[in-house]
Amino acid sequence: MKAIFLGAGASCDCGMPLVWQLTAVIRKWLTKDKLKGFNQNWKKQGQGWSDEIILRLNGLLDNEKIHYEQIIGCLEDDFLKEGNEQKREEIHAVHSFLLDSVYELLLETQVKNLSYTMSVLEGFKGLKKLVEESRPLWVFSLNHDLVLELLAARLSIPVKSGFKEVVRISMRSTMGEGQNFLSFERLSREDIKRGQYKFFESGEYGINLLKIHGSLDIFGQGDDLNYLKILPINENPLSYVEQLEKVNTINHNLVLSTEILSNVVVWNFSPADF
Repeated sequence: MKAIFLGAGASCDCGMPLVWQLTAVIRKWLTKDKLKGFNQNWKKQGQGWSDEIILRLNGLLDNEKIHYEQIIGCLEDDFLKEGNEQKREEIHAVHSFLLDSVYELLLETQVKNLSYTMSVLEGFKGLKKLVEESRPLWVFSLNHDLVLELLAARLSIPVKSGFKEVVRISMRSTMGEGQNFLSFERLSREDIKRGQYKFFESGEYGINLLKIHGSLDIFGQGDDLNYLKILPINENPLSYVEQLEKVNTINHNLVLSTEILSNVVVWNFSPADF
């Protein structure tokens, strides 16, 4: 049995950004003026952040010695150290805003570069032989993208990430809209607490994949935060991204809607519970 550890460089050749490249995009996009404009609009809606937290975020963005993952880590440290509940809520809001921004940028890149990614993956057909020899092959990845999943689907290699059941969920984002039935793998919060995961056992053909920092296709469901992972349709690699776009369109509409019509509450970059 063999194992592979994937860092950011594994996805770079497929069109996904390295950490400093993505940090540069965030800094170019989230300028002081743009953040000020966002905050003014939020305040008009009865929300908004204090000058103190805006100053803190701008200071982190101005520090060119740290990348976006370290910025997020600094905010997490701030949250743990802060004793004032109102300030903790603001730090949490800023942290969530940055996570959502990173997610949207990575998703946009994944979608735009899909054709290029699939062409590059043509050169990695040797993975099939490696999986055959390993039975199973364990893969530990630091990446949020779907590059390995796309390659595995392209080569008809089954993948397990610890999720125990398959479910079909009806989702709709606006009143009167027809139902969208999407297939997911699901891992319940109770199974996570008990440490009960489903992986290929010794001698079985497939890839056991662990996304250590979460993934674009893993979501939280409901108040219990069970995990959902998108399933490809008929092992079609392109369906990964198609369904991912559909879920996020529905999710965005839900956020903008005054009524929550779906039984799915979606959030990304789920923490590593394994």
